[in-house]
Amino acid sequence: MVGAEAEFQLRRLAGANGRRAAAAAALEERDAALREVEFLQEQLTEMRQSVAELRAVVLARRAAEQQCADLYREREILRAQATERDPTSLLN
Repeated sequence: MVGAEAEFQLRRLAGANGRRAAAAAALEERDAALREVEFLQEQLTEMRQSVAELRAVVLARRAAEQQCADLYREREILRAQATERDPTSLLN
């Protein structure tokens, strides 16, 4: 009987150690997942900042292009107004 009782105690301890090891592994896996989530959140924040900066640059470029188009149009209007029309030529 003593051998059976000792074997039972060894199995019980082995089971407890196995559960502890499984719990420790689960905790480590959870911690690794949390670290990965934190890293991914930092990357997402950086990407959002980059997109915001790019959006500002694109809007500034569009505004500059529109300003250039307005200036070219104004220049053409001024050139047309400065040109003297030949009164003897037909309008069409």
